[in-house]
Amino acid sequence: MASDDFTEASPPVALATHNSDWADAYTASPHQVANLQCVAGGYCQTNGNENFGGARNTASNAVKSVLVVDGGSTAGDTRFWLHTRNDGANLGYSVKLYGDATNWTGGVFYKDGVYQDDITFSGTYPRSSQHTFAWSSEPNGANRDILLTVDGVTEYSILDNSSPISRTGNPAFTIEPNAGGLENVITSWNDGESGVTLTDLDTDESITSDQENVALVGTGFEAAQGAGTVTLRNSGGTISVEQSIDSWADEAIQFDVVQGGLPYASDHVLRVTNDSAETGDLNSITLAPPSGKAFVDVVDPVTDNTSIFYQYTGDAPATGDQIEYETTTNLAGAVTVNADGTFSVDGGGESEQTFDARVWDATDNTWGSWQTITINGSSQSAGSGSATSAAKNMMMMQALLRR
Repeated sequence: MASDDFTEASPPVALATHNSDWADAYTASPHQVANLQCVAGGYCQTNGNENFGGARNTASNAVKSVLVVDGGSTAGDTRFWLHTRNDGANLGYSVKLYGDATNWTGGVFYKDGVYQDDITFSGTYPRSSQHTFAWSSEPNGANRDILLTVDGVTEYSILDNSSPISRTGNPAFTIEPNAGGLENVITSWNDGESGVTLTDLDTDESITSDQENVALVGTGFEAAQGAGTVTLRNSGGTISVEQSIDSWADEAIQFDVVQGGLPYASDHVLRVTNDSAETGDLNSITLAPPSGKAFVDVVDPVTDNTSIFYQYTGDAPATGDQIEYETTTNLAGAVTVNADGTFSVDGGGESEQTFDARVWDATDNTWGSWQTITINGSSQSAGSGSATSAAKNMMMMQALLRR
């Protein structure tokens, strides 16, 4: 990972002197590294209010460029550029970020200096606050996925399938002061490449919800955990559950699974954050029920007396919920639960049988407590007991044994 926090013991110092990896973003004026310097407080700015300054990091071939821009006064109108696939002779994919006196409001997309599109931000980003701007041009087959995020929020996304730039190049940035002066300065830059790499999880990238001593292999975890964490997330990133760490080393972590509010799925993401706040992800992680249990994704649930959802109270069962259940009864009958909540038991004799089940509520990402389903035997009629789920406050009434 290439990065720079622009800290110097005795500023100001020319950027290329501070770090020799910095070279011109464009060999012709004005995107030149000679116009940039590190100043007091650990900032990068131009060496004159009216000068452009541009720099590409020759140590990185990453296709992402990330600026952290510090908050400033509201008097000026500094613009910033981010570049990828920049080789000094060509600017590559570029976005020019601008705003009014109060907020960052949008940008302009260029390809090798040629206008492509205007960008208008949907969010509000005050100039007086610090913000992180990330610009990338990830490969997508022969094409390029162009993406701009501000503070992690996607503000622009497009597929470049019209003569996409194929050169490797470097990530870069440019500061463009305006007549108002340098009210905003860069506090750090990085190429979006994490020093953390995850290579294997439990040999097959599949874990169960109660699994202990899970082995995670990779690099860049750092020798001591410190503030480091391991989290398991759903694919959308809306649910994140910190895992319980057993041991931590630079290339190996052992942990016990904590399911929390995560549903079962095969597209979860495991993320390691080391003590230096660098992160790395491993995608397509399967979270499965433990041995003896299964789950079903709820689709078009029914609520009659053939269903686990019979006589529910509270939130109505809905498509997108999940049911986890024991696959055998206490008398070894084989349990099958269908997507609509109906179920059947095969075998186990004619005596009363039981199995446990619980429900994940997609509206608030919570699992209800385990409840016992009782099935009458020879009488072939519904039983009289009931159980209440904390997730939905549902009544899961006993249903008929089907033979």
